Amino acid sequence: MEILEKILDLFFPGTPECIICGSQGRLDSGVCRGCLERVVRREGYFFCPVCGRYSFKNTGFSCDECHSLRPAFYAARSVGPYKGVLKEAIYLFKYRGRRSLAGFFGLLMAELFLAERVFANAALLVPVPLSREKMKLRGFNQSELAAAAMGRVLGLPVSHCLLRTKETTSQSKLDRGARAQNVRGAFAFDGRSLTGIPGTKLSGKDILLIDDIFTTGATVGECTGVLLEQGADRVGVMTFASGLQEKK
Repeated sequence: MEILEKILDLFFPGTPECIICGSQGRLDSGVCRGCLERVVRREGYFFCPVCGRYSFKNTGFSCDECHSLRPAFYAARSVGPYKGVLKEAIYLFKYRGRRSLAGFFGLLMAELFLAERVFANAALLVPVPLSREKMKLRGFNQSELAAAAMGRVLGLPVSHCLLRTKETTSQSKLDRGARAQNVRGAFAFDGRSLTGIPGTKLSGKDILLIDDIFTTGATVGECTGVLLEQGADRVGVMTFASGLQEKK
């Protein structure tokens, strides 16, 4: 962690105040040691080996949803469950315009990437695009900024080869079926952003999709389908946080 923080600070220098709580004595990652230590990470939680969502008990198998209908992506992982400091930081990043938190999330995801052997062959980072309405309202795409920070730390290229082709309603208040229907056909491929990246086609490449929160996987599932149609070998998913599966 210390080495990654020093590398990241070269690209994201900032003020001494913690971006999250405002206290003095922030680390190179942009947050204070207290906030960094309070980030609830995946250690100590059981999670589905396919979708990466956290559960209350270890079954040793994939969750019910992945068992009944395996997603198109081969694996999804997140820094931790959507709670505590991680949840607060996501809120500040997305809805309070704290763009400097991109470095914080980029660092956490780079750390996760290095720890997760399942993504060892990933050759390209692809952020999930925002709708035009949200982009206009927010002014930035949090997934793009975090992917850029992560790519700089790891030396991996980032491509904006996915486009959102239709406006969709917010996913937050929709159930699983409605979420899937809401994003169906909402993404398309744009190969122009691959210019300058070694091997300008996706054929044979392992792709790592970057998004903020994994809830049901409808959005990243739709994006995965587009990338596979363009010849990607496999598609994995990494997010800031994942939801907890409902108790059965």
